[in-house]
Amino acid sequence: MKPRKGDLVRVEFDDHVRDGDELIRFAVYGRVLNITRHAITVAVWEYVDPDVPPDDNVDRYTIARKAIADVSLMVRAE
Repeated sequence: MKPRKGDLVRVEFDDHVRDGDELIRFAVYGRVLNITRHAITVAVWEYVDPDVPPDDNVDRYTIARKAIADVSLMVRAE
Protein backbone atom coordinates (compact mmCIF):
# COMPACT_ATOMS: atom_id res chain seq x y z
CA MET A 1 0.00 0.00 0.00
CA LYS A 2 1.49 3.33 -1.07
CA PRO A 3 1.46 6.22 1.41
CA ARG A 4 -0.63 9.29 0.61
CA LYS A 5 -0.63 12.84 1.83
CA GLY A 6 -1.88 12.99 5.44
CA ASP A 7 -1.00 9.38 6.34
CA LEU A 8 1.05 8.61 9.44
CA VAL A 9 4.10 6.59 8.40
CA ARG A 10 7.39 5.13 9.54
CA VAL A 11 10.16 5.68 6.99
CA GLU A 12 13.38 3.65 7.22
CA PHE A 13 16.28 5.19 5.33
CA ASP A 14 20.02 4.87 4.94
CA ASP A 15 22.14 7.77 6.14
CA HIS A 16 25.88 8.32 6.19
CA VAL A 17 28.13 8.80 9.18
CA ARG A 18 30.21 11.95 9.51
CA ASP A 19 33.87 11.38 8.76
CA GLY A 20 33.28 7.86 7.52
CA ASP A 21 32.09 5.70 4.67
CA GLU A 22 29.65 3.68 6.75
CA LEU A 23 25.87 3.73 6.19
CA ILE A 24 23.50 3.55 9.14
CA ARG A 25 19.77 2.90 8.88
CA PHE A 26 17.48 5.37 10.63
CA ALA A 27 13.71 5.75 10.95
CA VAL A 28 11.52 8.81 11.07
CA TYR A 29 7.86 8.76 12.10
CA GLY A 30 5.42 11.42 10.98
CA ARG A 31 2.58 12.67 8.81
CA VAL A 32 3.15 12.76 5.06
CA LEU A 33 3.17 16.36 3.83
CA ASN A 34 4.37 15.74 0.29
CA ILE A 35 5.39 12.91 -2.03
CA THR A 36 7.26 13.36 -5.30
CA ARG A 37 9.12 11.06 -7.67
CA HIS A 38 12.32 11.96 -5.84
CA ALA A 39 11.43 12.38 -2.16
CA ILE A 40 8.92 12.07 0.66
CA THR A 41 8.43 14.83 3.25
CA VAL A 42 7.02 14.08 6.69
CA ALA A 43 6.11 16.35 9.60
CA VAL A 44 7.19 15.06 12.98
CA TRP A 45 6.05 18.06 15.01
CA GLU A 46 2.83 19.62 13.74
CA TYR A 47 -0.25 21.52 14.79
CA VAL A 48 -3.26 19.49 15.95
CA ASP A 49 -5.64 21.86 14.15
CA PRO A 50 -5.66 20.68 10.49
CA ASP A 51 -6.62 24.20 9.33
CA VAL A 52 -3.25 25.62 10.45
CA PRO A 53 -0.84 25.35 7.50
CA PRO A 54 2.73 24.10 8.11
CA ASP A 55 5.13 26.92 8.96
CA ASP A 56 8.56 27.32 10.58
CA ASN A 57 7.20 25.87 13.83
CA VAL A 58 6.58 22.48 12.15
CA ASP A 59 9.56 20.10 12.02
CA ARG A 60 9.79 18.47 8.59
CA TYR A 61 12.15 15.92 7.12
CA THR A 62 12.57 15.26 3.42
CA ILE A 63 14.11 11.92 2.54
CA ALA A 64 15.34 11.06 -0.95
CA ARG A 65 13.56 8.01 -2.34
CA LYS A 66 16.90 6.45 -3.30
CA ALA A 67 17.81 6.32 0.41
CA ILE A 68 14.47 4.83 1.56
CA ALA A 69 14.57 1.17 2.54
CA ASP A 70 10.95 0.85 3.73
CA VAL A 71 7.79 2.88 4.31
CA SER A 72 5.28 1.43 6.78
CA LEU A 73 1.77 2.82 7.00
CA MET A 74 0.77 3.42 10.64
CA VAL A 75 -2.55 5.28 10.17
CA ARG A 76 -4.36 6.01 6.92
CA ALA A 77 -5.57 9.62 6.54
CA GLU A 78 -9.32 10.01 6.59
